[in-house]
Amino acid sequence: MKNRFFSFISPVLRVIDNGKFFREPLRWLYFFLAGLNVLMPLAVIYYAVTSSDSLLDGFLYFLGFILLFIVVCFTSWVGFQIWWNRAESIKMFSSEGDENFATIAFSHFLQTLGEWLGVTVALNGFFGGLFLLLGELVSYFIQGEGLPLGLIGMGGYVYFLILLGPLSGFLLIVITRFLAEQIRALASVANHTRKLLKIELRRIRVIEKNHWD
Repeated sequence: MKNRFFSFISPVLRVIDNGKFFREPLRWLYFFLAGLNVLMPLAVIYYAVTSSDSLLDGFLYFLGFILLFIVVCFTSWVGFQIWWNRAESIKMFSSEGDENFATIAFSHFLQTLGEWLGVTVALNGFFGGLFLLLGELVSYFIQGEGLPLGLIGMGGYVYFLILLGPLSGFLLIVITRFLAEQIRALASVANHTRKLLKIELRRIRVIEKNHWD
């Protein structure tokens, strides 16, 4: 009875020590975030319906909403796949005998978050700017002004948005991936050093045992 009273927390400590305490909650967090991505198009519809400035007034606004909704659906589906696939692969980021589980789990989350942010920024920036440009062109033609000379739409900022979106997304993925790899590299060095020390200690013990025998 005394041993049970002082050791009932042992199973929890074993879960922490073998890494499941960090991997499993993070895995379910990934599934949760994947689900939120799927719900994003519904949030857009809700905003469009309840907005005081109706987005559905007029043909151009309705067309713009449809294009926006398509982009949101596509981006949400890509985001869903990122979180879902990374949730399935999180167990591969640690092997038997490793430690520093929290460090490895955090690096995996940082990498996945960067991938999701990068893809979201790239897709929304590119397609958002492209649709703004198309909207400006359609507006000019409907008003009978023809194709405008020079930069089109928002003083040329639409072109900047089309280029900046993919570039920013790419940099986000690269930077977060770099940081995640540096964190994992430090954890890998620590794990490898610890394993070498254990091997060396066992070798010393064997030598000492043979010496005394």
